[in-house]
Amino acid sequence: MALALHAPAHAAGRPRAAGHPHVCEFQAPAGFRLGFGGLMPNAADVVRRSATASAGGAVGGCLPYTTMQFSVHRSDHAMGAQLRLRQEGGAEYIAYKLIFDRTMPSPGPARYVPFAVAGEIVPEAFRDAPVGSYRDTVVLQVTQ
Repeated sequence: MALALHAPAHAAGRPRAAGHPHVCEFQAPAGFRLGFGGLMPNAADVVRRSATASAGGAVGGCLPYTTMQFSVHRSDHAMGAQLRLRQEGGAEYIAYKLIFDRTMPSPGPARYVPFAVAGEIVPEAFRDAPVGSYRDTVVLQVTQ
């Protein structure tokens, strides 16, 4: 699964518009990915994987210090609010969810902090899924 970061048009190095003093700057490495690895059909446990965009990926440059709120802005294969991985070259799906770290420190005027996200798949979602590679691309939105 590839994660992309969505920044508002007035962010990322552009001047802050009047009335928008809390706009942050976003830095995300190209192709930031969260992989679930191999899923075993007989698994009884939830599969959870984490990724932190610490290698050049951060949010900051905000005035004043603020709390980040992450959400999914868009997903290539979602059905309603349910995120889904789609089988490459096929029409099968595996449902999953994203979990955002709510304990991250707040960014500030000269403070950039890495953001973290985890993905979770319950066994029932992949137990009957055909063998193959599955993927989704999501765009994350960061608000305050």
